[in-house]
Amino acid sequence: MNQSKKVIKAIERLTQYESFDKVYHQSVAGQSMPSVKALHEIVLLARAILFPGYFGELNTQKEVIPHQIRADVIKLHSLLTDQVQAGLFFYCPEHTSCDDVRQQAREKAADFIDALPKIRELLITDVEAMYNGDPA
Repeated sequence: MNQSKKVIKAIERLTQYESFDKVYHQSVAGQSMPSVKALHEIVLLARAILFPGYFGELNTQKEVIPHQIRADVIKLHSLLTDQVQAGLFFYCPEHTSCDDVRQQAREKAADFIDALPKIRELLITDVEAMYNGDPA
């Protein structure tokens, strides 16, 4: 394939280390950065947990909802742990020991999940206020 001289020159400039040194991220311990796809799935799961029947499995019978929420929370904890770990590794200095990062990630994910019942309560009051025409 015959590339134009401009394209070839651009490739040469873009591949010089100095040109990408400040925007390049090298992962620590081979850990990837947080995933946009996984974060999207986390949001969908959290919505399904907070508002079952409105999000997630829409045709779920009332008796099945507790089982679905339980399964979703377990999946959410796993996904959150992985993404928090990726974020912690992203900010973990190279010369710092990151041995306990997985445990920190599990705890931070558990803290978020622990807050979900209170978040649901707050959201319910917002929904009720909107329904009742409260502008606040």
